[in-house]
Amino acid sequence: MSEDGGATPLGTTGPLLGFVRSPRWPRAVAEVAPGEAVVLFSDGVLDTTNDERRLFGEHRLVDVLRSGPVKSAAELVERLDRALLDFQGSEQRDDVAVLVLRRER
Repeated sequence: MSEDGGATPLGTTGPLLGFVRSPRWPRAVAEVAPGEAVVLFSDGVLDTTNDERRLFGEHRLVDVLRSGPVKSAAELVERLDRALLDFQGSEQRDDVAVLVLRRER
């Protein structure tokens, strides 16, 4: 995620962590400029459902990431958490994990 609120997908999904004996994940390389962030997330983010059984999905995730600049990694995690809570049905059925690494300088 760029400082101005833009978002660009990087890499692809890989094997389930801890499920495959000798896993190999695809490599991805990107330059992260000051103010930009890398957002890593589990499938539970995309698989969050609402009461109508609709998925949060990648397009909603990108919309959240592109919804404007943030001052910190914590602020971005809070923004995504709020969007998931606002979207989800009465109970979350899958685990959700998010890690944001933001370059300060």
